[in-house]
Amino acid sequence: MLLDKLRRHQSEIPQIATILDRLDDLIKKKFGVGRVSLQIQLSAGSYAPHLRMATNDNKALMDKIRMEINSLELIMENEGDKIDELLDETLKQLRNLALWIVFIMCMILVVNYKRTVWLFEHATTNEELAEKFSHLALHDALTKLPNRRSFEQYLKKAILQANRYQVKVGLLYMDMDGFKLINDKYGHAKGDKALIEAVSRINNTLRDSDFFARVGGDEFVIVANHFSEQSDLQ
Repeated sequence: MLLDKLRRHQSEIPQIATILDRLDDLIKKKFGVGRVSLQIQLSAGSYAPHLRMATNDNKALMDKIRMEINSLELIMENEGDKIDELLDETLKQLRNLALWIVFIMCMILVVNYKRTVWLFEHATTNEELAEKFSHLALHDALTKLPNRRSFEQYLKKAILQANRYQVKVGLLYMDMDGFKLINDKYGHAKGDKALIEAVSRINNTLRDSDFFARVGGDEFVIVANHFSEQSDLQ
């Protein structure tokens, strides 16, 4: 592990490279001599004459290895500040890289959050528009009353409920006489105001359970619920 760490800095400190190469050669020779000694002991015994030669070679190699290691230690002491600076620079680069990664992750989270908010707002807007168009499709733009389509849907449901619960449902039709004369004499703007005023007055006389709709230009209908006799509607 120590040699691996030193090799990482051999480009910055050239002396290390030469010593490390020599150490590699010595260590390989040391293992070679060790294998020879083991083979001699296995084949000729521990007191074989040529075992002493292998042992001497082994000792000489160890002395050289110690010398190279001492040289490394000396270089490490002399170049300690430089190595510390290299380590600090490496750590600084790692910190900067980590900060960039955190920044990128934050940007991704922010973009995804904004996109989620936009989708939610877009969905809410679409829902509001759908409700608005649905209301316009079933209501008269001028008087805000339910239109013919809405009236037909309501009447079908009212008749079904009346048959199911054996109750009465009343239908009143109204045609405003003279409305065309108002438009012709005073114009459509005045005619619209007169129509809105008439609708307001009729609404004030109706019950909460009554359904009031505009089915034509000056034609209106009322669907009456919850009554026993016709006289209750007068």
